Amino acid sequence: MNRLNLSEKKDSMSAALSGGQKRKLSLAIALIGGSETVILDEPTSGMDPEARRNMWDYLQEQKGKRTILLTTHFMEEADVLGDRIAIMADGKLQCCGSPMYLKKQYGTGVTLSMLKQQNQSWNLVKSIINQRMPSAILKSESGNELAVCLPQEQRRNYPALLNALETNRHDLGILNFSITSTTMEEVFLKVGEGAHNLEDKEEPNQETMGKTYGTMQAKPKSTDSVESLNSSRSVFRNEGVKLFVQRLRAVVTKKFIYLSRKWSLLFSQVLLPAVCCLTALLIDDSTNNNASSPRPLPLNLGTYEPTNVFMRHETDSYCDLAALEYEQFVGSAQSKPSLTQVPNAALMQDFLLERGVEDLTRYRTEDVMAADFLKSNYTWKDVCVAQAMFQTVPLHSYGVTLNVMNNVLARTILENRDLVIDVTNHPLPKSSLEQVIENFPSDNSTNPTLFPNIDSDMTYALTWCLGMFLVACSFVVFPIEERSCGSKQLQLMTGMKPATYWLGHAVGDTAITISAMLIAVILFASINASGVFLAHGGSATVALAILIVLYGLAAMPFAYFHSFWFDSPGTGFAIHIMDNLLFGSISTVVVALLETAATDDLVLAAKIMKWICRFLPPFPFSHGVFSVIERAYQNNRCSFLSDDLKNTVCMLGLDQLPKSVQACCSSCGVGNMAPCFEPKSFFTLEEPGIGIDLLMLVVSCVLFYVIVFLLETGIHKKIAASFYKSGDASNHANQRQLDVDVQNENQRVSQLLQSGAWQQEALLVSGLRKVFKELVAVDGLSLGVQIGECFGLLGVNGAGKTTTFRMLTGDEVKTEGVAKLMGRDLDNEKYLFLKMTGYCPQFDGLVDVMTGQEMLFMYARLRGFPENAIPDHVDELISVLGLQKYWSKRCGNYSGGNKRKLSTAMAMAAEPAVLFLDEPTSGVDPVSRRRIWKALTAAINKGQSIVLTSHSMEECEALCNRLGIMVNGKFRCIGPVQHLKQKFCQGYSIQIKLNPKFHLEGEFQQLRQYIERTIESSTVTDMHEGLLQYYISNPATTWELIFSTMESAKDTWPRFVEDYAVGETTLEQIFLAFARDQKPDFSRYNTKSCWNCCAGKKPVPTEPEDYQSSFRTSSFRN
Repeated sequence: MNRLNLSEKKDSMSAALSGGQKRKLSLAIALIGGSETVILDEPTSGMDPEARRNMWDYLQEQKGKRTILLTTHFMEEADVLGDRIAIMADGKLQCCGSPMYLKKQYGTGVTLSMLKQQNQSWNLVKSIINQRMPSAILKSESGNELAVCLPQEQRRNYPALLNALETNRHDLGILNFSITSTTMEEVFLKVGEGAHNLEDKEEPNQETMGKTYGTMQAKPKSTDSVESLNSSRSVFRNEGVKLFVQRLRAVVTKKFIYLSRKWSLLFSQVLLPAVCCLTALLIDDSTNNNASSPRPLPLNLGTYEPTNVFMRHETDSYCDLAALEYEQFVGSAQSKPSLTQVPNAALMQDFLLERGVEDLTRYRTEDVMAADFLKSNYTWKDVCVAQAMFQTVPLHSYGVTLNVMNNVLARTILENRDLVIDVTNHPLPKSSLEQVIENFPSDNSTNPTLFPNIDSDMTYALTWCLGMFLVACSFVVFPIEERSCGSKQLQLMTGMKPATYWLGHAVGDTAITISAMLIAVILFASINASGVFLAHGGSATVALAILIVLYGLAAMPFAYFHSFWFDSPGTGFAIHIMDNLLFGSISTVVVALLETAATDDLVLAAKIMKWICRFLPPFPFSHGVFSVIERAYQNNRCSFLSDDLKNTVCMLGLDQLPKSVQACCSSCGVGNMAPCFEPKSFFTLEEPGIGIDLLMLVVSCVLFYVIVFLLETGIHKKIAASFYKSGDASNHANQRQLDVDVQNENQRVSQLLQSGAWQQEALLVSGLRKVFKELVAVDGLSLGVQIGECFGLLGVNGAGKTTTFRMLTGDEVKTEGVAKLMGRDLDNEKYLFLKMTGYCPQFDGLVDVMTGQEMLFMYARLRGFPENAIPDHVDELISVLGLQKYWSKRCGNYSGGNKRKLSTAMAMAAEPAVLFLDEPTSGVDPVSRRRIWKALTAAINKGQSIVLTSHSMEECEALCNRLGIMVNGKFRCIGPVQHLKQKFCQGYSIQIKLNPKFHLEGEFQQLRQYIERTIESSTVTDMHEGLLQYYISNPATTWELIFSTMESAKDTWPRFVEDYAVGETTLEQIFLAFARDQKPDFSRYNTKSCWNCCAGKKPVPTEPEDYQSSFRTSSFRN
């Protein structure tokens, strides 16, 4: 952990790590334990340049110790680390060899790259190159950049050419230049079909400068170029009701696509509920059909368990023999009863009574029988008297005791220990009157909570309700998936209100509910257990159908509420099903048992528990099912009597026949006969009616929707954030003094806000601050992004970039600050603010089961793009970003690079005013990276603004008009790239690639001494395995001197010095210098937090430093 700079995070949860820190942890896991073979798939993806170089050092150290197979999209990484490099295209190996071999095989020589001022022509530069080196080949020309390939065979003419360009540098308008040999990126671009067949890739002009001078033009853009996107910028957007309908269509379409392709959910939504319903019906039907036939009962020692048996015998030959047989018979029983010998001196009655006094419960339930063998008092004959005793509480103990004694006597008398007498109790069939009265409450029953059909009630409340709970709990899976992957936030960032988002889910879930209801109705009608579901016009089935629909409607917000608290769909589903079982079926059974207890305290407890649980949808549904089944059997009780049974029973006298039975007779209502039976409605408020349960389902539906919308407002986050708002000015006073450019930007933003001229800027941020408990993640950030500007937000992992993005995209509640986008305030006009943004997050927020085309259609609709223009617009995005081969495939199966391209396309869909792009090209190959750059450049040209974070400095230089570098949550510098170079590091840089295999002792020091002696102002700024970097601080140093020095070094040490690159100071070098200041800084801790109060004193921050001097002295070190 020390080696990978993870010591500070050793006690942190892995989920709380930044993207780069997660990559470090993944690398450590791969290397731990001394693995001899290690496979690393883009190990440094998402890391900042400083961390990436540290990883390179560590992996270089592992060479010779392990075999490492590495994949990467960083060509410099492959060049530095790879002993051999293989390049694949379209699933096939295209080439393989050492870096030097591949560069020689596919290289184009030395490339001279130049950057010019705006409004300057390249004609004079081309003329000088043509005069000095006619065979030079134009490599590329776009905008302000020119790249020329210089022939290897004329290397001796390079100094003269460079001298001519440098002498006339200001007249030519040259801002920057670099000289590089063939890079691995160029090799990559030339290898495979992807490098040769891409229509938008500009191929090198193979004609010489002399032949093309004066007529040299950029290659015409192909039909799928980003220029084709310009036309859609003027397309109007839908508003009002039309926009609402379009957005609802988008989210409903997404929901049904998910349901149609997520076959695993059908198991819980269709199959299991149907099985549970069928099981409940079959159990109920079989139980009621067999209820009139009591089962036979064997009378043996296994009837009651555990059983305690007691024996006492007086000394006598016959008594001893009988006692021995008794002991053996009891001991051979399968139930293994406990046999206790009672002392002869004690009386059996006294012994048993003493046990009763000690433990009455044990005495009444476990002490089942006893035997006392006594000598006879008859003098004329030697006789042993056997006395059997039985417990009166167990109903069948008399029969069991008598059977045991008969077995003992038979074995004793017949002297046959194999003899066994089996006794079985077969109850007599119930009389007609008994069968009727058993199913009818007595006339004097005053307990309204007694449920005569409780067995059937519980069967459905436990078994069938479980199936319906599985349906309801499936509603939580998709929202959790969308929230955890970030897709939900991306959809809300289109300006769609949460009500529309949840309405789309509700439409799909309602369809599932109705399907479950229809399946249940079909099963109820088909099996019709005991005939209760089709009786009286199927009123019971109708009541259950209404109960299912209302439960489904109430279960939706209940599931949506659960989706806020879990990141794993599996965990959310499991916890949700437990909640439904606990507050549904189990609570219903407990309430029913308490109500049947007939004691005031328990009945009161049942009422309290019932009303508490009724506010949660599972209970009114389960309790409603319980009540419907109970009332269905009560309403159908007269149909249980056959005509013959009615004729037999109804002829009995009135004094023998309960009134409840009289009501079913044909003579009901005549004379003294009870009134005829009328079935009761299922929807009464009086139980077992379900009126209250239906009402509470409606109440719980409304209640949980209110809770869901409160959570969507982020009120819980705002309350939590309010505890960490800084009221302590000292925390701000301890901040380091800001750079002048940062202060000027702060003042400019402040003046725009005060003057009300914020609409002049596309994005305006002032004093943005975020505190996580004790940590100040973002500290007083202020910036303005102009319309049509690309602003780069740079910083190492943990500097606060992603947190800034999350606040500006509404995903995180800011602690302090103001943010306005096109004049819309984030706090007061959140949805209008978000409507004009497009966001490409650091981690792709994709719905895995949808195709790339479906995703783009959805986002175009969510942003109100006209329906008739969407197909062409989506086709253009797919073509521009190179997704033609994958548009019809599910995006869950995309490679990492294609997912990033799709995420960028989603952000660009419908062309929002401001794009927030968080590392859009991370993990993307060089060809695709350039596609994305072209698309973003076109967006900027159309007037869209971009805020970009990236760990590719080349990307920032290619795209950004201005950039700011964040360190410890604050801007350390801000301004145009060229301005930052001139301010912080004028001069040149030399990057030398060394081959450690051919490193002879002393050569490294000789090389350093030669360079530092020849170029006096050169200083080593970075030194890694196989890489040496120099900074030349004197801007007066000539290009000719630098180039001739490096050519001489390469000739002197040809095997050791593999390659070199010369250029002016790069943005990456400035970034690395600032990045080294990212460290634990206790001024970032909030002084109001309890952690800060209790942790003790912290080191006092040092006095403000001069950034520029710090940059020049401390950052460039050996």
